[in-house]
Amino acid sequence: MRCDGTRPICNQCIDKRRPDDCEYTTGSGLTRSQMLEENIALLESRIRELESTDTSAPSVRLHQAPQLPPMCPSLAAPVGEEQAEVGSPNAITLQLVPPPEKDTDHEERSDAIDAFLPFARQFGFFLHLARFIRSFHENQFSNGAGPFNTLISAVCLWGSHFCTDPVLHAREGEYLAEATQRITDALFVSDGTSLRDHSVLFIIQAEVLLAYYFFYEGRELEGRYHATAASALILSCRLNLIRSDRAGEGDDTEHGLVPPEDRVQEGERIQAFWTVYILDKTWSVALGFPTAIPAESALTFKIDTPWPLDMQTYDDDEVISVVSPPLHARRALWNGIAEYVLCVVQGRAWDAVRSHDTLLAFLQGGSSGSVGARAGASGIGVGGVTVEGDEVALALHAQAAALFAKAAWLGSQYREDSTIDVAQPALYADVLAFDEVITKFSGSLMPVAELPIQGTNTNSERIMIRALAHVALIQLHTNFKGREQRSRDACIAAADAALAVIGEVDLVRIDCVDALLAHLLAAAAKVYLDEMANVKALSATAEQAVYASYSDLYVNNLATSVQRAIAILTVLGRKCKVMARNAIEVQQGLTAVL
Repeated sequence: MRCDGTRPICNQCIDKRRPDDCEYTTGSGLTRSQMLEENIALLESRIRELESTDTSAPSVRLHQAPQLPPMCPSLAAPVGEEQAEVGSPNAITLQLVPPPEKDTDHEERSDAIDAFLPFARQFGFFLHLARFIRSFHENQFSNGAGPFNTLISAVCLWGSHFCTDPVLHAREGEYLAEATQRITDALFVSDGTSLRDHSVLFIIQAEVLLAYYFFYEGRELEGRYHATAASALILSCRLNLIRSDRAGEGDDTEHGLVPPEDRVQEGERIQAFWTVYILDKTWSVALGFPTAIPAESALTFKIDTPWPLDMQTYDDDEVISVVSPPLHARRALWNGIAEYVLCVVQGRAWDAVRSHDTLLAFLQGGSSGSVGARAGASGIGVGGVTVEGDEVALALHAQAAALFAKAAWLGSQYREDSTIDVAQPALYADVLAFDEVITKFSGSLMPVAELPIQGTNTNSERIMIRALAHVALIQLHTNFKGREQRSRDACIAAADAALAVIGEVDLVRIDCVDALLAHLLAAAAKVYLDEMANVKALSATAEQAVYASYSDLYVNNLATSVQRAIAILTVLGRKCKVMARNAIEVQQGLTAVL
């Protein structure tokens, strides 16, 4: 049968009612016959290799044939329908064409996870990353509402947000709906057994990721809901009593979790508690909500869980790397954390290590609440911290969050009425004493300029630690600045320090930032705005021209500081809508004062 050259299907093939056999070689792809011939050639080469006794011959790798053009969907149909004789050469070829379909959903989720990983720690990912990734690839994702699938959905939500692939990025809304539905099913459809084994940490992790996502998107009520759910889970699992020295508390599983299988699992639980603690305390203060985790001074609530370390430190296979460089050579290493690192690294009496009032000891005088205190070590810290290494970054963050929350609570005890005057001196003495604790903490941190250059997102966490400490002083003194000059000066100095820390960062290079920073910057800007309003009110009643001239210069300097805060919020607002929203609000405040 001779082809007459008519396209797209020649008349000869139409007459024979075999349009699928009509093929042209255009250079844009292989025809079906060419693909079959290539497969046959490859198979013959492979057969010769297998039959050959020369084992040094190079292997011939079968590769996937090019995908058939979508305009000819019927080309694949005869392959599945033909019944080749068993043992014939064609039988092998027909089984290879078309190639097995790829699991596109698994690949897409894998891409989303890859996009999320650079930001994992910044948004509260506390699980062992290597184990998490391995579990994802070993356990096929399904449509069930199990704890791990719930976590995958939350991770994919963040991954689709950061992914540069427009197709995957467009699925952000789908992943959001999937993640919220799965977290609901995991909590309320579960039979309860999964909430007592280690898999409950997958649900806690998903709640943390969803909370950070909603806060990042400016949806504070939804973020608060998921943060509260995460807090309720860690308390119901008694993660605040890990390695407690109280009789039976640290090992009692009647109402808590089953014992961890290894150090890594225990490390995940320790990190889970402190990650949720940071989330609850910082955002509760920023939004003016009551905290879900009780205050450390509550009679019926104790925090004995030791300070967290980097997850790598808990890994048996990699833990030895923590001792290099030597601990004694590190700058201002906090004794309590040093003891803990040594216990983990050396395995010294690990099972006997117990912890007691970890947070309360720190807040009352800056002691570390060392986990080594019950293992024969002194464990008495010097109050501030420490090393800027990754192994204690989460501990620093937790301590800064604790100072931030305690300062806000203590500052809120002030009341502007006559009945408070009797107790005012004692309250202000407590304020000044806690000011020293915060100042000691901030002073023990390395200057931003001396920080080792790491990933921009890692340094973002370090900036957050310092900003929390500085704004903690503002929270502590702000209600007293109307009657105490010392508090007024402290607020201005703290606002200057917060802006200086953030100003030393190359904001353009930061890929993503915690939305909490928007509230910290707004708090600093409010200090300047309040001071401007106060000075202008005083200058309006002043009779001396010299004072009026001085006040104008001072107000201009304050306005410049506010504009710096607005500029930072505006730059970061390109990546986070909360930043952009706060930039507008601060600008409106500045306009009103001027």
